[in-house]
Amino acid sequence: MKNATNDNSFIHGASYLPEKKAYIVFLVIVAIASLLRIYHLDSQMWLDEYSTILLSLRRPWLDLVSGYAGPASHILFEVLANWSSSLFGESAWSIRLPAALFGIAGVAMLARFATRIYTVKSGLFIAALMALSYNHIFFSQDARGYTTLIFFFLWSSYLFLQIVESGQMEKKTGILYCLATVLTCYCQPFGVFVPASQSVIALALVVINAKTQDAESFPIKQFILWMIAAALITLLFYAPKIDVMLEHAQMNVDTPAEGPRFNIGLVIEIIEGLSAAFFGYVGLTIVSIAGAIGIIIWIRSNAVSFFILTLPIVIQGIVFFIMGFGIHPRYFAIAIPVIYVAGGITIFYLSGALLAKFVSSVTTRQFVHSVVLSLIVLVSAYPLIRYYSIPKQDYEGVLAMIEKLSAEEDVRAGVQTVGSIMKDYYEADWVRIETLDDLLAQENTGKHVWVSMTLERIMALADPTLVKHIHEHYRLVKSFPGTVGNGNIQVYSKID
Repeated sequence: MKNATNDNSFIHGASYLPEKKAYIVFLVIVAIASLLRIYHLDSQMWLDEYSTILLSLRRPWLDLVSGYAGPASHILFEVLANWSSSLFGESAWSIRLPAALFGIAGVAMLARFATRIYTVKSGLFIAALMALSYNHIFFSQDARGYTTLIFFFLWSSYLFLQIVESGQMEKKTGILYCLATVLTCYCQPFGVFVPASQSVIALALVVINAKTQDAESFPIKQFILWMIAAALITLLFYAPKIDVMLEHAQMNVDTPAEGPRFNIGLVIEIIEGLSAAFFGYVGLTIVSIAGAIGIIIWIRSNAVSFFILTLPIVIQGIVFFIMGFGIHPRYFAIAIPVIYVAGGITIFYLSGALLAKFVSSVTTRQFVHSVVLSLIVLVSAYPLIRYYSIPKQDYEGVLAMIEKLSAEEDVRAGVQTVGSIMKDYYEADWVRIETLDDLLAQENTGKHVWVSMTLERIMALADPTLVKHIHEHYRLVKSFPGTVGNGNIQVYSKID
């Protein structure tokens, strides 16, 4: 692990880290990342995970690759989770295990990427922040393919940056890049924006180099050949299910419940999700300012790497906007390492610059800087206390409370996904409520009705009359908190 050779003199001599110590720190970071992602891996799941189990993971794995697109087409993850479930038995931890392992690998890959564009010390600091990241740990304990996508996104980006900086694309590099590109696309369809953006950057570099009469500095011919190979392999993998995936995409566009578009609803979801990880709204504001400063530092020190990591997010956002796609912030999970690179380098730079004003000895400054950075990493883990103290969504708590409070003849109902999870996963005697007519039919039986609902903000978009009826004719008994944004489960009792 070599110290970066980029011009990082602004760190004021606090960036150097001996190679042996760097490896030790790296191993400690990976070990901590592993512990935090394995700890509580068996905690309660949330509705997306239940959907994955009920709709995908209980199918033969060959179905997953040969035709069935699943609810979200996280195909690579679903196959790995299927194998894990078959090997260890179906449980929350076995299904989440691939996500946890790729989460750990993603932290290691970020360390490698960040140390290439900055220094070893700053790169390890950035990786340490993501190792203790609330959001990244959430996805590492989520039966979805987001950490898989983040890892292959970082690996593909690292290889592409290596190609750009070296001006070479030898056979070994080409094979690795082709593999990383295919897996980036296959772990989730959104991954296609990564090679698309890299192709745009490659063409831009060729144009720029042509104007400066340096046309051979980027190996465009080799790049095109390997990109074509990656595209053909990806199309081959997706060929059996393209029609079904397009149907899913159209359903997303046509269904309000699939998530907010580019509007205030999306902004609220983003703020809620990030504020939980960054000490509330005040902390989020500070992190946003740090990120803005970090972007300036990043562009000045290594502009190519900035565009490599950010352009896929921009292109994805533009495509979603044009299509009118229903969006949740998790669809942009690859932004997580970007946030930590931008915010982390700001903290690293400012702390180093401040120490340079008060500590003249380089050796002392290096030591104090390391201590300060370690304390910052430790403090950044504070939101994890809440994360580990409550489940993502407390379906078991809802079941237990209603079982205790309801009479045997009462109707126990769940609105849409809540009803499906209670009936199909927990095999409880519940009724699924799809529309207001379904709920009125249960009320007309003359029995007392209990209704549970989650994601109320989205439900209000999907079926405002149903939500309004519940709010007007039922009393809220309890709201069960969860770490999922807007994911509290509300339990209502009919006002008789």
